[in-house]
Amino acid sequence: MGLFKKKREELPPEDFSLPEPPAMPPEDFSGFEDLPELPDLPPIDDFEAGRIKQEFRDPRMQLPAQRRGEKMKPVRIEMEDYEIQALPMASPRMDMQNMQPEYPAPFPTTFSGQAQQPARRIISPIERPIFVKIEKFRDSIENIHQIKNKLKSASSLIQKIKEIRQREDYELTSWEKELGELKTKLDSVDKKLFSDVE
Repeated sequence: MGLFKKKREELPPEDFSLPEPPAMPPEDFSGFEDLPELPDLPPIDDFEAGRIKQEFRDPRMQLPAQRRGEKMKPVRIEMEDYEIQALPMASPRMDMQNMQPEYPAPFPTTFSGQAQQPARRIISPIERPIFVKIEKFRDSIENIHQIKNKLKSASSLIQKIKEIRQREDYELTSWEKELGELKTKLDSVDKKLFSDVE
């Protein structure tokens, strides 16, 4: 009847929207215009191509055909199909820095002409969103406001100091003028009074 059934809680759908990826920088291929064309590859006959495919075929990837409605049965893989190579045992005194890994021989290539190295581009790190705790964000906003207020008060003090210096310079020049005028008057009085005495 449904009287005692447990009701399902419906959860709101989650928002899985992602931000847009950053724009890729435009690629500059102007340095590659002078490169020579690649040489033509020699044709491969069907017999050789089939042999190459057989060499790279992995026996683990061959799965048995399955019919509809039939369950898969486990497949046993015999270890005889695989070639197991023994790894060299490391002795306690073996210097790991002197060991060099063995790499397969490089593919032989033939190239006529001089190769030109492509110009290196310095790619700047991708800008991504920065996540900051709200408390730290509020503290940093408050600190920024305090610094702005201190800068304003410092600039007003500097302006006042400049005005005071200008007034001082004006006063000093006016005093120098007055002293010069007094000196000339004193010299003229001195000459008039004491010129007859001598």
